[in-house]
Amino acid sequence: MKPISRACTLPLQVEVEGRTWRLFDVYFTDSDWRKYSFYIYAINREHASYVVEDIKR
Repeated sequence: MKPISRACTLPLQVEVEGRTWRLFDVYFTDSDWRKYSFYIYAINREHASYVVEDIKR
């Protein structure tokens, strides 16, 4: 299967209700060797890590 190639432009940070959310890129491989890659917005790196852990579950 050929991967879909689409480009999108996302701001590196956004402000919501006075709080700055930063863009983080996420790459990981699960226990079945499936690869995942996506972007999330989080307040900081620690917050991003919690969000990613929730997604992995």
